[in-house]
Order: sequence, then structure tokens, then C-alpha cells
Amino acid sequence: MSERTRSATMRLLGVLTAVPVLLLTLSVASVSAAEQEDYSAGQIQDWLVDKIETTTVGVTTPPSVTLDLANNRMDVEGFTFEVRGVAVGLNELRLTFNGADTSVAVAGELDVLGKNPRFWCDLVIECTDTDGIPRVTSISDVKIADYEPDLSTEDLDTIAEKLNRIIEASEVSIGSPGAKLFSIDVVDTDKVELTWSDPTTTTLHEALPIEQAVSDAADTLASKANSYFAEDPARWWVDVVIADEQLQIDCEASFHGITVGLRDFNVDFDTLNASVAAATVYIGTTPQEATFLAAGEIAVSGGIPSLTMTDLTMDNTHPNLRDFVVDIQDALLHAIDQAVDNVVSSTGLESGLATVDDIAVVGTVLRLTGSVAVNIDIELKQGWNMVSVPV
Repeated sequence: MSERTRSATMRLLGVLTAVPVLLLTLSVASVSAAEQEDYSAGQIQDWLVDKIETTTVGVTTPPSVTLDLANNRMDVEGFTFEVRGVAVGLNELRLTFNGADTSVAVAGELDVLGKNPRFWCDLVIECTDTDGIPRVTSISDVKIADYEPDLSTEDLDTIAEKLNRIIEASEVSIGSPGAKLFSIDVVDTDKVELTWSDPTTTTLHEALPIEQAVSDAADTLASKANSYFAEDPARWWVDVVIADEQLQIDCEASFHGITVGLRDFNVDFDTLNASVAAATVYIGTTPQEATFLAAGEIAVSGGIPSLTMTDLTMDNTHPNLRDFVVDIQDALLHAIDQAVDNVVSSTGLESGLATVDDIAVVGTVLRLTGSVAVNIDIELKQGWNMVSVPV
């Protein structure tokens, strides 16, 4: 036998000897296997409907009201709500009165998706009905952060209409004596004076009752929202379709007379990248529309999904809105990431796969594919054993 042949034979014998020794010492094996989870459009829609129906809206903190005599101003703080771990509302609202009429200079700070942009506008308020509900008759000079939108008269009227819908839904009242509101003035550190005409009269409102009225209004809005989600699904709907290699979602809600909706939210998947090419969000009975595209990266760690937004861009229908989104894009993308994390945590959304390597539309299902570690108990006998991974 040649030296080369002898060497090869010795290596083969070494391998054959090592295999049974290894198997005899093996009690538990860990192998990798591909696993899949399939979700139909009906399953996704049922999950969304269930989570909407069980959504609760809560007041974060009771609003506080203080009166500033020197600046003829009323400050409201803490008018903020929480929905699925996401805060939305007002951190602060400052109403500076003219004293000679019902014009009000408004300044405040929003709480939206964890961000707190400042805003300003001028309002004119009226109150002529016996219900005592104040209503906005005009709005002008709107500014949000450094953004001054070029809003048409129709746009401003639409904003005023939506504000009035919310005010009416809150059931807040300033107690009209059946006359027309003429002026608003802070006359003491704890009193607001309302002057009414036809006939001329005055009414005084103290800070503490005003604070209670604002707090009651916040609680009323939260209660109505909870009832709306849980008891009246006919006024909102979600439609999920899987077709054309896309996950397609449309939804609409009519809340306190305000209709908002999303259509053509068609998601394309490429491994773990998700993108929406041309979705439209709309608001109002005569809809104001904006079309956008979005993209993000999905990850699953320990079964918990997360999203990292990579793009959000508006089309050219509203150039000022498009430019505003571009200016705040980084902050907006981060805010959406945080909001998604809060919603995932609140809803308990979890994959049966510890990690997901691919998401794709396959036929009529959304398929998640991942690699999982599988522990296998192997009972071995003395001597040779034949072992195979599960198939």
C-alpha cells in the first residue's frame, strides 16, 4: 500500500471512529429549520377590527386653567389624550383676548406622536344660541412651528368647521343669556367678563368653574370616543385585501361629524422592506386630499415586530404641505417609529417566529418566513446510531 493510500485510509478511519464517539456523547441537538406563518386578508382585517373596537382613549392629566390679568389671557394646560400609548392633544393653549370684541389670539403647543410643535392663529368667536356653545366664525394667520401654510378661504372655513364640531361634541358651554356675545375680557386674577348685546348685559366666570368645565369637556370627548370605537362600528370600517402581490388596506371613520379616511394604502414587500407608492388621506365632507408615498424597514426580534421609517413624501397637490413635510421629515419619521412601537406594545402584537427573514405576499396570503432553532431529544444506544434532522 502506498504512503498516499495509507494516509487517506487513516483519515477515513479517524472520521468513522469520531462519528460514533460524537453520537454517543450527544443527548440534545440544536438545528436550524425554516418556518412560515401565513395570514389571510380576513385574519388581518379581523385583528384590526378587534383592536379598534377595544381601543380606549384616556385623558393624560386633568386640564388646568389660569388667568393672566396683565396680559388679558387665559392659559389652559394638559388638554392631552392617550390612545394606544400615543399621546395627542394640547400641552398648552393660550387665549389672549382683545377686550373690545370677540377676537382671540391663540398660541399653543401640540402633543402629536411624541413631538411638541408650537402653533399660532387668530380666531373670532361667537355665541348667539341659547345652548351657550362658543363657535369659531373665522380663523386666520395660521402658523405651525416655522411653517406658514398658504391656506385658501375654503381651507380656513374647513378648519373652523372641524373645530366647531369638536367644541360641540365636548358639550362645553359659556351660559348664553340668550343674547349675542360682544366681548371677552379678563377683569381679575380669577374672573373673565363676558359682555352680551341685544340686550346688553355682562356675566362673570371664575377660573375654577372654567377649569372644571374644560376638564368635563375633555372627559366627555374621551368617553364619546370610547363609545364610538366600541359600540358603533357602522360609522367606521376597515377593508383588507390581498391581491396583485400587495397587502391593500382602506379605512374610513366619521367622528363628531368629521370624516377622515385612507385609501389606496397598498403595501409592497421586498424581503423586510415595505413601501407604499401612492396612498391618499382625506378629510371632510367635501374632501381635502393629500397623496403620499412611504417606506420602512420591518424587523422582528424575540417575536416582537418593529418599524424603522426610511421615507415619507407628499405629492405636489399641496406644495406648502409637501415642503413642510420635507422640513420636518427626520423628526416625523422618528415620531412614527415611536408611535408604532407604542401601538405594538399596547396591542400585544407578536409573531410566532422569534425572527423573521422575509415578508411576502404569496397568492392570497401574507407569508412570514423565519429561521428558528429546534431542540431535538435523541435517544442513543450503545454502538452505531443513525441520526437525521427532521424534515
